[in-house]
Amino acid sequence: MADSKSRPGKLKRILALFGEEWLKNKLQELYQNLLSIKKVTEALNKELEKHNIRIGKDLVYRVMNLYGIRRLPAGPRSEIIRKLGGEERAREILMILYEKLRTPKKVQKALQGEISDPEITAILKKYDIEPFEVKYITVYHLMDRMKILKRRKIRRRKYEEVIKALGGIGKAKRLIETLYNSVKIVDNKERLMTINDVTKELNKILASRGIKISARITKELMNHLGIKKRIAGIRLPIAPFNGTKEEMLYLWALCKGDAHIVKLRSGRIFADFAGKDETAFCFLAMLIEYNPNIKRWIKNLPRSPAGYAKFRIILDESFNFLLKKPQEIVKEIKNIEQLAAYLAGLIDSEGNITAKKRYYGYIKRDKKIEISNKDKELIDVTIQLLKNHNFHPRLNKDKRTGVWIIALARSIELKFLIPKLLKYVKHAEKREKLKEALALC
Repeated sequence: MADSKSRPGKLKRILALFGEEWLKNKLQELYQNLLSIKKVTEALNKELEKHNIRIGKDLVYRVMNLYGIRRLPAGPRSEIIRKLGGEERAREILMILYEKLRTPKKVQKALQGEISDPEITAILKKYDIEPFEVKYITVYHLMDRMKILKRRKIRRRKYEEVIKALGGIGKAKRLIETLYNSVKIVDNKERLMTINDVTKELNKILASRGIKISARITKELMNHLGIKKRIAGIRLPIAPFNGTKEEMLYLWALCKGDAHIVKLRSGRIFADFAGKDETAFCFLAMLIEYNPNIKRWIKNLPRSPAGYAKFRIILDESFNFLLKKPQEIVKEIKNIEQLAAYLAGLIDSEGNITAKKRYYGYIKRDKKIEISNKDKELIDVTIQLLKNHNFHPRLNKDKRTGVWIIALARSIELKFLIPKLLKYVKHAEKREKLKEALALC
């Protein structure tokens, strides 16, 4: 299609060749015969191609508006209506054909002369209609617009009958949610009820009404009532977070190191962990009470091809604090206990504790706590947090890996901080190292 700058040039060339009067009369004549701007454009282009000019529908539309050529609405310029002799006559013919043939498809075939029934042939002859090509969809929509079609009454859907039998939307939703989140004992083991279990229970309730449903109807019911379905593999109830502020800060910091956190469309939180076994056990120790389905991993950790612990955990919507940015989470820290919980999470995931005695003709006690991460925003807010609590952290960057390292090495600060960290650090090896570092202070 030509761009907007080239259109005035084309119009000037047409006017120079043929004149304004010719163009106006030509457009009027073509539109009266074809009743379609698209067809008018195609016909006009056939004449203009000798002069190496080609125009688009938008130019024809604007020129017709400029010359005041009236365009007809869709109904009066319908080809089928014109062939049948006008709106009222078309309604009469289509109604008679529909009463005889009962379907729009057969009416279309009759208009195309494909039905040899003598009665239909007599109707077409009576109205002097010659067979012509017409699309089924055109016939259907025209008959529908003229209200000729007799639509079948849509049957009430099965799930609507169930909702009515259960006492309305509110009662049905409460009942199904209760059933779906109920615990059932199978082979002396607890598990949540499945959709099949819910279907069986509903059929017991609906038996007195003579209604029987399948699992498919139960799914439709749940979708209609807005009841979220569980992810496959969730066999035991997932609990909402009800821990302390310190536990929240520890868990956030722990996930910041070795877990990727996303929010699912269902609203639940998805944690994808990959790391060493000791850190994995820190995760499981914190989360097992909120998702009992992971209990089986304590003895047999899922692993990646590289041999690291790797698993995915689904958590309740209340764990959305794990999605907070570092600047948002540090605002929750109001005292030294909460700071210790936050630092403990970072130490368990990305921390390193040094506790050594070195001998260089004299005894040197080498002790420090290091926290590593590539997230500069996390490092910056943690440095500022430590300074706000009168600590003196050092900041270095590993040029080879690009990892930022925060270090705390002052004896007086470590002697004050380590006892508080020991309340929250869960990594067994790092707990021992902290005790050794404390002994060297």
